[in-house]
Amino acid sequence: LELRGAGAMKSPDIDELIAELDSDESNVADDAQHDLGSIGADAVEPVLRALPKLRVYGQRCVLDLLTSWPAQLLLDARRPTVAEVVIPLLSSEDEVVRCWSAEALAHVGAVEAVPELRRALERSKQARTPLDWYEPVTLRRTLTALGDRLPVVPARLRELELDDERLSSCWPAERLAELVEALAAEGQALLGFGAWKRRPEGLRGKSTPSFEVETEGPWPEVVARARAAALEAIASWRHPPNTVVTLDWIDESDR
Repeated sequence: LELRGAGAMKSPDIDELIAELDSDESNVADDAQHDLGSIGADAVEPVLRALPKLRVYGQRCVLDLLTSWPAQLLLDARRPTVAEVVIPLLSSEDEVVRCWSAEALAHVGAVEAVPELRRALERSKQARTPLDWYEPVTLRRTLTALGDRLPVVPARLRELELDDERLSSCWPAERLAELVEALAAEGQALLGFGAWKRRPEGLRGKSTPSFEVETEGPWPEVVARARAAALEAIASWRHPPNTVVTLDWIDESDR
């Protein structure tokens, strides 16, 4: 990503691009997002000032843009800061805006957002949103990234965890059944997993078998159901070599 210095583009041009984020044509908004992304530092503060006033699709474009920029570039912004403009969007009526807001806050390490993230997670629970849906998963991950949520990580998972800077935590796909057993033994319920083929040029997502877990009822029964469902789902799963998995699991305290 090329980040141009001051004076590379005049302010009115940036303002015009920001206005195009609210276009009724998504391709126009997407092109404007791309152009703003290539401008870099000069666009950060104008984009942040405009974010609360944009319509839903424009807000999605900006939030996607924020997570594509280096965190330090965003932390250098002072009028306004990312946290100031993004935290209120955790109450947006649009689920994607809420989730991408959480991801942007995690991206810049905005620990001041923790109380509102906690309230957002509580609203999700009160709405009885399934715990494996996008929003609760995103909120849990964000709270974990900001140090407010400490997941239980069995010793075996720590031993098998791979070092990959492109993924926060990942494990060898061929050890998945062992990982499922280790989580269950520690009273953790696996809700799902993702798979990635590691290549020199980057990661490529792979399809995975899905399974559902009923999270109501006595916790030992939830853990047992999660273990059985996961093992059944992966029993016939064939993955290519050099595939890694990411895991989403919960503790009883996450309900």
